[in-house]
Amino acid sequence: MSILTKGYSIGSQVYGGIETLGNLSDQFFGKKEELGRRGKLDDFISNTSMAFARPSHFRFRIYPSASMVGGSGINWFNGMFSSKSLSVINLLCDSTTLPDVATVPLTGSGGAEFPWDITKGVAYATQSASFYVAEDMFQKKFFDDWLELTYNKNAGQPYYYNDYTTNLEIFQLKGTLDDKLLTGDNDWTYKVKLYNVYPKSIAPMTLDWSSSNAVQKMSVTFHYTHWDSEINSK
Repeated sequence: MSILTKGYSIGSQVYGGIETLGNLSDQFFGKKEELGRRGKLDDFISNTSMAFARPSHFRFRIYPSASMVGGSGINWFNGMFSSKSLSVINLLCDSTTLPDVATVPLTGSGGAEFPWDITKGVAYATQSASFYVAEDMFQKKFFDDWLELTYNKNAGQPYYYNDYTTNLEIFQLKGTLDDKLLTGDNDWTYKVKLYNVYPKSIAPMTLDWSSSNAVQKMSVTFHYTHWDSEINSK
């Protein structure tokens, strides 16, 4: 039995060696896959039937305040910023993101069972956006003035909440931007609406002699209470 066992073992080793040599031969002399082939996005898209969303196809829109009367008896936001001013700001939004949200877990367990997490609430982050700034610094002054509406520096106390909050919408637009193929307000596929928005912080703007050919931009971080989303099936 030992001779048969040794013979079987030797045969297995020889067969394994032949198979290994075959694999090595395929690796060195076999047909090679084109370098980077699997990473080509255009090839992937051309071989699928679905259209993909483009990050550069978006619309950013700050609306007049929905609150017509604040603590002062008038709405300061609508009194200070006209629809034309808002249109200029919205048009020059350079970049933003779709907002995020996270569940706040509560861990529970029952007897000898494994513990589990249940949702006891949701946590919303802030929203940031970048804007091109015109030579007259209109965009910078706009957000300076809006931030001034949130807090009375002389009295050391906040202004009335409804005086300075408004709503904001961000749209993911369709793949085609050809006006001939779009009618009305059906150029978007998905939108989020952020409620009770106001600027939380304005990032510093760099002034630099070596950036003579650059365009000035500013970044603003907004606070909001919550958001919801909608799909456009038109």
